[in-house]
Formats: sequence, C-alpha cells, structure tokens
Amino acid sequence: QIAESNEANNKAYRTVTVSSPADLCIEGYEVSSPSISKNGSVKLSFKYANKGTGAAGASVLKVYDGNTLLRTFSMGSVDAGSFRNATVTLQGSELGNGARKLFLVVDANNQIAESNEANNKAYRTVTVESAPAEPALLSSAPDSNWELVDFIDCNNDGYEDLLLDGIDLQAGVSAGELFAAVSLELPGSWQLGGIADWNSDGSRELLICGNEDTKSFTRSDVEDVITRLA
Repeated sequence: QIAESNEANNKAYRTVTVSSPADLCIEGYEVSSPSISKNGSVKLSFKYANKGTGAAGASVLKVYDGNTLLRTFSMGSVDAGSFRNATVTLQGSELGNGARKLFLVVDANNQIAESNEANNKAYRTVTVESAPAEPALLSSAPDSNWELVDFIDCNNDGYEDLLLDGIDLQAGVSAGELFAAVSLELPGSWQLGGIADWNSDGSRELLICGNEDTKSFTRSDVEDVITRLA
C-alpha cells in the first residue's frame, strides 16, 4: 500500500531454538522381598527413565523411608526415550519397624524442566519385622542350683575364672543373683563371661571372669556363697 524508495529492507529475522521437554520418571520399580527382618536387607531395582522428547541433563535422585532421607545420588544425563537400570540396597537396621513406604524421587532438586512434574515420585511398601528381644543374660527367673566346677583361666587373661555348673534347671538361684553375690562377697573384680553348656554335659554353666588376682580365697569360700543363696 505504501510507495517506498526501498522495498528490499522490509523483512528481518532472528533464530530461536525451541527445545523439546524431558520427562524423568521411575519405571519397573521392584523390591527383592516384601518383608525383611531388622537384621536383613532389601534391594530396590528400577529404571531411571526419560519419557520426554528432549534430553534430560544431570540431576539428583533421592531415596526415602517415608519422610526420612536415606540416600542421595547424582544421576547423569539421559537421552529422550532412554532409561538406565539402577539398584539400591537398604539395610533393615536403617528402616523403621512395620510397613515402610520406600520412595524414589527423580529430579529431587527440580533441576530439569519437564513436561510432567507429577510422575517424579514412586514408592513400594516393605514390612520390616522388629528384631526379637534378646534373651536376658541375667534372668530374674530361677535358673539353676549351682556347684563350683573349677578355677580356670577360661579367657586366657592371666586371671582365674569361676566355672559354676547348673545341676537343677527347674528351681534354685538365678544366674543374676549368683553373679551379684560373687561380685559383692569375693575379693577382686568380676564380670559375667556367659551362660552356656561349657562342658557339654546337658546343663548350662555360668562363667564368671576374674579381672584381678583372685587367689586370695578358696573353693570353700565360693561354695559358702552358693550355700547362703540356696
């Protein structure tokens, strides 16, 4: 419509690159076992995938037990339509008890512009069975009647220990009461060595370890302690 002196300069352009968005997600998430003991472990297997039409740069993946952060991983770039197989092993001791939701979160620091931010999280439930209660070494229940087997250096520390044989497992003085009496009434320093069938006779023996010179008393001194408790 306009008569111009120069019609050749009516057009200009600049180049703009339109990038295709990435879409990071977790696929094929599986756990090695639906339940583990507190002393066990569980392996998480999954695909770190990019379902988008553009490449995804480096980002961070995090592993949670509920809201508790357990692991953080730096993940490399992933091409469009590609994935990486990955595994993470968790110990039962680092998880809570009962049914646990183990979350995997991709692009956890929101470093990547994605076409879909709603699929960055996935979880599987694993039940963690609490560890059985340790049997009390010094039980308050009647444990046995006892007799002195020998003075012997069972733990090779240069000091004599007391090996006391359980002769009646149905009634009598508990191991805890006997250890307490020895500690109080006999000279020297003592510690509980353990309760087991040390001499393989079918009954348990109590090992009380001496940490100092314990030769200042006799067999009858030990037997007197046992007798007074009976």
